[in-house]
Amino acid sequence: MFDNVQPLVVTPQPVPFESYKGYILRVAEANGYRSIHGMLRHAGMTENEIRSATPDPEKLKRLVGSDLSEFDFLSEKTKHSRYQVLSGHRIPSLYLRSKHTRVCPCCIAEKGYISSFTELKYAVVCPEHKIETIEQCPSCGKGLDVFRPGLTKCQCGYDFKHAKAREVTNHTVIGLMHILKAKLENQDLDNSLLEPLGFPVEAIAKLSLNTVLSLLYRLEGRSADAQPNGDLMATVTLAASIFTNWPRGFHQYLEETQGPQADMASTGLRKQFLPIYETLFKNGLPKDEVAFMYQAFVEFGQSQWRKALIHPKLQQGGTSNIVGIYGLAQALSKQPATLRKMVAAGLIPVHTVNAKGQALFEVTEQLVFEFAAGQSLTIKEAAERLDLPVAILNVYRQKGYYQAHFMTNPMKLFHERDVERLRSELVDGVEFISNSPQDIRYISLKQILLKKLGPSVIKAALIEAIRVREIVPAGIAGEKPGDLLFQRSQIDEAISRLAQKFSGMISSEDAGEILGVDAKVVKSLIKASAFEACSTDYGIYVIEESLVGFNQSSMQEYSVNRA
Repeated sequence: MFDNVQPLVVTPQPVPFESYKGYILRVAEANGYRSIHGMLRHAGMTENEIRSATPDPEKLKRLVGSDLSEFDFLSEKTKHSRYQVLSGHRIPSLYLRSKHTRVCPCCIAEKGYISSFTELKYAVVCPEHKIETIEQCPSCGKGLDVFRPGLTKCQCGYDFKHAKAREVTNHTVIGLMHILKAKLENQDLDNSLLEPLGFPVEAIAKLSLNTVLSLLYRLEGRSADAQPNGDLMATVTLAASIFTNWPRGFHQYLEETQGPQADMASTGLRKQFLPIYETLFKNGLPKDEVAFMYQAFVEFGQSQWRKALIHPKLQQGGTSNIVGIYGLAQALSKQPATLRKMVAAGLIPVHTVNAKGQALFEVTEQLVFEFAAGQSLTIKEAAERLDLPVAILNVYRQKGYYQAHFMTNPMKLFHERDVERLRSELVDGVEFISNSPQDIRYISLKQILLKKLGPSVIKAALIEAIRVREIVPAGIAGEKPGDLLFQRSQIDEAISRLAQKFSGMISSEDAGEILGVDAKVVKSLIKASAFEACSTDYGIYVIEESLVGFNQSSMQEYSVNRA
């Protein structure tokens, strides 16, 4: 019946990178059809063929008298697969728009056709006109349907060719849209546009269109509020920010978005960030194309996150800055047993303690230890030279603040060079002030350390804050660190900040004294969840309220058993 279909009166030729359905709509409009439906029925198409993602091109060819060589189509065997062809690219259907399209009214007004770019799911902005593409009629609010009367006409009759589109000022989003369009049209990337944004142009140039679309799809799925028809503009904005100032934008995303969800019960970087790691690196993306993102992920763990061990397989021949005791032993060429003693003596600072109570170390923080000429001091002698209480100096070293450059024998002693360096760091460069006891503006470090401030670690942390000048002395009234003077209001505020970190907490050492057990028993009780504890930069601390409850219940049980 349809073998002798006559070509239409007006048969415009397709334009390079024109949307196939947009072309059908343009032909129908040129020939006076109120919808493509009637024209395609005339071509002999069934209802299913008309409403398919790709209306039968063989039947359309008879209408337009052309072989439609500008369009590439899937073979007969694969045309019902999960892929479609768009401007020569075989693209998974889930990255494309099927029912409702998006258009740029400025492009249609200037060029007279609909670009295939707008068929991409994430084409939310036209990079040429820097406006949002339209997906709904500005008049009736309904989605734009391919069965509308014309290129710029809605079923309701509204002509949106001159509709005021929303301007986009986010240059990173415009840059990402340029990347999508350039890859679709097999064009070179515009370095003058992308490089000022800090995009990794050389690496992005190697990405295929499908890889870029897949990254967008994966980021959409990783969004905390991801929904089937979620905000695509939010996804595009997020992806653009990740590529901005590479790799800083990616690191910021990992820190701020994925960091709060990290599995801190795990020690390794991959396991801590397992969801995003598998999303980006384990589920089908070409490894060679995303290698730059993989390397940036490892760099994030090494230089910014620094709360996880990095498996050698992740490092691609490099070395990790964050290591356990065995990694530290390898880096410093010393036996683990020796290093454990040095850690216990406070000679090696602990970078952090993970949720399992395991100490992690940063290799770059460790010093090259050496035996050197000079006097070895007891802790009492070192405290006298530093004008600090013995107990506070002991905690200062236990918590990893004390920096030992020179080895002593035995290791528990203090080398006079290290002690002198710490004394100099505390007092050097501070202006002399003649202070009298009646001057209430100032308080000395010696007076501060005599106050009851809570756990001893607060005083130790205070000394470290002074050493690194987070707290700046107002002056000094003598030659010793104890003579350092501080404005009372300043020091009260600093102590308050430190005290808040330990509000309601006591050290595991103090917990052991309360319970009358040694440190190993306390660790076992914490592991068994007998009471609550948390890991801080200063070690494991026990929630005081839970310890009191545990102690009381233990005493009651003891009383019952005795009875």
